[in-house]
Amino acid sequence: MNLSVDLFRGKQTQIFFNPRLSKEKQAILSNAIAMQKTYPEHFWLMSSGTESAKLGRQKMIALKPEAILAAAAGVVKTFDLNAQDIYLKSLPSFHIGGISIFARAHLAGFQILEAAAEPQWNAENFVDLIARERVTVASLVPTQIFDLVQKKAAAPVPLRWIFVGGGALSPALFAEARTLGWPLVLTYGMTETCAM
Repeated sequence: MNLSVDLFRGKQTQIFFNPRLSKEKQAILSNAIAMQKTYPEHFWLMSSGTESAKLGRQKMIALKPEAILAAAAGVVKTFDLNAQDIYLKSLPSFHIGGISIFARAHLAGFQILEAAAEPQWNAENFVDLIARERVTVASLVPTQIFDLVQKKAAAPVPLRWIFVGGGALSPALFAEARTLGWPLVLTYGMTETCAM
């Protein structure tokens, strides 16, 4: 899915599916969304981590682009994100976490570097990529923080923020990572609240 900050310039309904969802289920959900008239010009996203997913059901969330941008504005202001930042995007574009990065870039004007273009996750490669590309902001999950700490990898100088989400990070691991210079910010967000 090739998205850009331009997705916040239009006024049409957009549906974001996990590419692993079958084409048949995508078609059924797309038709159901097209038939309803209550939520025009919304972004439709699948919620992650819900009980309905365990039962084989899909929970779709309708969000106004303005709501996503409002949530992004809070992050941009709180963390002083700006046009000089380079954000390493490792979150999927069909998830609110990934879409929120595009919203923040739309508002702050920073460059997004897609991590998907790089080889599969590897702590050393990640540190090298940050240093080589002068990345200032990134998002990781606790398992990746664990890998960085296990390798005793020090945070490269240009890095300003690492937003950690997708699960709980133990206080001990948080402290070890901070000792190595990783500028961690623990986050939590629900799709319904536009994340973080």
